[in-house]
Amino acid sequence: MGALIDHLKALAGDGASIEDVITVAEAELAGGALLASELEDPAGAIAGAAVEAEELNLEVQGALQRFPASQSAGFHRTDLDPRAMAVIATMAYARRGGVYLPKDLEEMVAEGRVSEEWHARESVRIRVLLTILPMFIASIERGELIPATFATGITEVAERLGRVRIPQVATT
Repeated sequence: MGALIDHLKALAGDGASIEDVITVAEAELAGGALLASELEDPAGAIAGAAVEAEELNLEVQGALQRFPASQSAGFHRTDLDPRAMAVIATMAYARRGGVYLPKDLEEMVAEGRVSEEWHARESVRIRVLLTILPMFIASIERGELIPATFATGITEVAERLGRVRIPQVATT
């Protein structure tokens, strides 16, 4: 289990661009050879999405330390760094792009609106996005992105990944 996510993380770690990782992710989600490994263990895919969402949440919360508020010219006023505000809103930008978060998926299953198999496929989609989002955070930290392009970039990636039709994969 996990070959797709491991592959995307390796690409990111080896210095691939965000666009290169997204392109590979789209191809694999559409039925690439690595997709089956992610769906061999539906419960693992679902649990992995929740764990990785929490890990990203912790990284996002650290934005206030990485981008501290600055004293402004006004009396007793501090201004939050726009980069911190952008990073804090990372998952809101993803949601704006139409992606389901793990808690959304759990609620839909509990209400009987979707199958566990669909839940697993969507969990792989969110795991792919959660693999790409730290690349955006690193880019804004390095000054390669400004808050506006950070926000639109995340929304666009979520939309792109959301448009990929993930096929059902027969498991043995």
